[in-house]
Amino acid sequence: MNDKIEDVLYEAHRRGIKSKVLNESNRLSKQAKYKHFEVGDRLEVAFNNIVKMYEYKSIEKQIHGKDKQ
Repeated sequence: MNDKIEDVLYEAHRRGIKSKVLNESNRLSKQAKYKHFEVGDRLEVAFNNIVKMYEYKSIEKQIHGKDKQ
């Protein structure tokens, strides 16, 4: 289990999103659906949420950037 926590946090740190992942994990821990998740599992969900959010913003930026040209 500790390997999963370490792996997720290392990758988040490498991408510069560690604090956002930790904040998202904290937010998720307050929701009934995630309340009983293991820490590593919740961090993985949080990491995936943050990565998806950044990918969406990147795609949105590309779409809107092309409209302005």
